[in-house]
Amino acid sequence: MVSKLILFVSLICVSVCIKEPFQHLPDGCVIHTDQGVIDLTPLGSKYHQPTFKDVVDRITNLYSYSWNPCFAFNEGNCHNVSICQKLLALDSYEILGYPEQVTFQEVEGHTGALVYRSTDQLGQQRVSTILLTCEPILDGIFEAFPEDPILNYKFELKSKYACPNPLTPPPPVTGGSVTATVPTPHPKPGIFSIKIITILLFSIQCSLVVIVILLIVAVVSQITRRYSSSSTSGVPEKLSFAYKQMD
Repeated sequence: MVSKLILFVSLICVSVCIKEPFQHLPDGCVIHTDQGVIDLTPLGSKYHQPTFKDVVDRITNLYSYSWNPCFAFNEGNCHNVSICQKLLALDSYEILGYPEQVTFQEVEGHTGALVYRSTDQLGQQRVSTILLTCEPILDGIFEAFPEDPILNYKFELKSKYACPNPLTPPPPVTGGSVTATVPTPHPKPGIFSIKIITILLFSIQCSLVVIVILLIVAVVSQITRRYSSSSTSGVPEKLSFAYKQMD
C-alpha cells in the first residue's frame, strides 16, 4: 500500500521531475538516452490492434485505456491513434495521442517518459504521460491512473524493453599486437614500357642502317653509271682521229 502511494505521488509530481529538453520521436519506438537505447518495437502490434487494450483505471473504475507502442491502431471512434480513452458507462471514446505527436523526456527514478498531446473537439489539450520503468524480468505491464490534474493522464509501463541497452564500444584486440599487412601497390604498365621503347629504338637503328646502306648503294651506282657513260663516249673519238691520220 505504501509503495502504491509513493508511486501515485511520483506520478502527480512527474511534471516537476521531468527534465528538458523534449526529444521528438517519429513513432515512440526507438529512444536514444544517455544510458543507452530503449527499443519498444517488440511491444508494438502491427495489425491495428493495441497491445495493451482496455486497461481499467483501478482507482475510479470509470475509464479504460488502450495503448500501442510504435504503430497506430483503431478502436471505437479512435482511428490511427497511439492511445485511446474509453468512458465505460457511456461506451464513448476520446483520442489521447497519435504516433507522430509523441516526445520523450527524462524523469528521475525512471528510464524516461513518453508524452502524447492531443486536442479534443472543444479545443482542449489533453496530455498523456507514460512512465517507463525498467523491469528485466517482465515482458510488459501497463497501468493506468486517474486524471490529475484534469485532462492530464498518467500511466506506467514496466518492461524489460524499457531498459536502456548501453552502447558499448567494440572490445580491444588482446593476445599480442596485430600488424596489418599493407599490399605493395604495383603501378600499372603505361602505353610505352621500357621493353617496348627498347624494341622501338632498335628498330629505328636498323632502319637507319638500312637507309645508309641504300644511300651508299645509290651513290655508288650513280658514280658507276657516269663513269661508264664517259668511257663509252671517248672510244669513238679516238678511232675517228686515227682514221684521219691514216688518210
